[in-house]
Amino acid sequence: MVLFLLVIGGIPAWFFNKWLLKTIRPRESFGRFLLYIAASLTVAFAYTWLVVFILLKFIWPLNK
Repeated sequence: MVLFLLVIGGIPAWFFNKWLLKTIRPRESFGRFLLYIAASLTVAFAYTWLVVFILLKFIWPLNK
């Protein structure tokens, strides 16, 4: 169940990354590349925090 939720949760992140690549276009310059890396790390941190929060708040308390 948890693995299923993680896979399903990864789909919006994949689409967001595709959108980010089209918007920032990191291959054009080093500055854009650094901006893409910073945005990707920020989104990865926020998305990981959100997924862990949802799992701890709603999924694991049901197993007790």
